[in-house]
Amino acid sequence: EHIGLAVVVGLAPFLVVLALFMWPGGRAALLANVGAVEQTQAELSVYDWPEWSLQDQVRRAQEVELAPAINHYMAALVLDSTNVTANRRLGQIELSLWEYESALAHLQVAYAAAPDGRATRQMLGEAFAAAGDIGPAVDLWRTVDTSQGQLDLRLWLHTHNREEQ
Repeated sequence: EHIGLAVVVGLAPFLVVLALFMWPGGRAALLANVGAVEQTQAELSVYDWPEWSLQDQVRRAQEVELAPAINHYMAALVLDSTNVTANRRLGQIELSLWEYESALAHLQVAYAAAPDGRATRQMLGEAFAAAGDIGPAVDLWRTVDTSQGQLDLRLWLHTHNREEQ
C-alpha cells in the first residue's frame, strides 16, 4: 500500500503538467509564458535607468534580441489565437517599434479576451490614439489610473518619434 501511494504522489506533478498540456490552450499558455520570460530577461539585461527612460527605447535601439520571445508568442497564437499574454506582449513590442496597425490588432484581441487588464487597456488606448482614433483611446484611458504620469511619458515618446523621422 505504501509503495502504491508513494508512486501516485511521485507521479502527481508529472500528471498535472501532462494535463495542462492536454488542456485546450495549455500549450499555448506555456509557450506565451516562456516568451514573456525570455523578453523580460533580454530587456532587463540591458535596461538601466536613467540611460534608458523607457524599455521601448531598448527595443527600438535593437539592444536586445527579441526574436526568440516573438517566436514563442507566434507559436502560442497558432495554437490559441486569443492568448492574452502573446497578444498583449506582441502589441507592446509593436507599439515600441511604432508598428501601430499590428499593435492595435493584437491589443484588441487581448482586450476582447481579458478586458480587465490595466496594461492592455492603457496600451490599446495608446494604439487607438496613434491611429488617430481619439474617442476609444480616451474611453479606455478613463478606466486606467494614470496618476503617475504614464500618458505624459507616452506622449513624450511619440513626440520624440516624430522628431527622429
